[in-house]
Order: sequence, then structure tokens, then C-alpha cells
Amino acid sequence: MKHIQVPSIYVDSAATGANNGTSWADAFTDLQTPLNLVTGTCEIWVAQGVYKPTNTADRTLSFAMKSGIAIYGGFAATETLRTERDWEANITVLSGDIDNNDLTDPNGVVTDTAHIVGNNSYHVVVANGTDDTTIIDGFTITAGLANGSYAPLCGPHIGGGLCNYSSHLNLTNLVLVVIKHLVEGILQSRMAIPDLENFLQWQ
Repeated sequence: MKHIQVPSIYVDSAATGANNGTSWADAFTDLQTPLNLVTGTCEIWVAQGVYKPTNTADRTLSFAMKSGIAIYGGFAATETLRTERDWEANITVLSGDIDNNDLTDPNGVVTDTAHIVGNNSYHVVVANGTDDTTIIDGFTITAGLANGSYAPLCGPHIGGGLCNYSSHLNLTNLVLVVIKHLVEGILQSRMAIPDLENFLQWQ
């Protein structure tokens, strides 16, 4: 697997170009690929749409954040400056509905826990040991299903939306909505310091 190190890369689920992340036209169509490939300091710009950690049935897979990586949602896939985005109008969803059978609204957001069906990701997003250069900004996180057995650290029984262990995350312009969990909340931080700004939790 070839790793990439660039100032910024583009993600758009509707892109039809080369899918190498170098422009909106040639954007990656999923978020997991650049998160896996990128090294160093980088911004990932993500266009309106629904993004899932995997297209397999592996519930342990999440969007795993790294130090130095900032992901920004809310783009219309036309912007040249980050300040041009509108995260409230261009709803960008990180969803744990990996088996594609939850009942959602037109934006792909699960709005009722009864609408979570089947086997979703235990955690939609995970941060383990990241520093304060890690940013998540402009997303709606939904449909995590933390109903697994107890395990230490970020176990599959807690933090269905975002599990934050021994990390310093910057969380801005986020909506966490309708996550199921056995024990503790949709945002779970252990030995971790999240910086929260314009953060809405709707369970």
C-alpha cells in the first residue's frame, strides 16, 4: 500500500474521475481510503454525502483518526477555500450502518434508535493516542451500535459514535445522533481531553 503525504485531499462520494484525491473532480469516493493512506499533516475535505467505515460486515472497523489529520465536512464539492463550505447546508454523514439496512432520513441520518437494524459498527469514529492536531469538523455521526461484550479501553460496549482514548481531539460543528450502546454514552472519552465547540449530542 502506497502512503501519501500532501497538504489537502478531497473526498466526494459522487466523484467520477480518477479517484486519487487530488481535486474535487478526482476525489476519493470514500473516507476510509485517505485515512488509511495519508501520513504527516493533512486536511481532508469531505463533500456532502454518507460515508461508512467499511463495505464489509466487520463491525470492529471504524474511522480511525491520526495525529496531524484534520477532516472537514460540509462541502458542496465546488469550494477552493475551506471558509466557503456550509456544513449545515451540505450535511456530511459518518454512519455505522455498514449492512445498509437502517431506516434513515433523506440525508442518511438515523433519527430513532428503533430504526437501527442489524449489525452496525461498534464505533463510527475512534481516536487512540492522537494529539491536539487532530480535528473533526462539520459532520453528523450516526448509527453506531456499541452492543458488544465488555472489553478494556474502547470496548465494543461503549462510545458507539466516537470512542476517544488517551487522545486530545478537537471536535467542532458536530452532531452525534441516534447511537445505541450498552453502558456509556455516544461520545466516550477515557484518559482523553476533547475540545468541544458547537457540539450537539442527540441520542
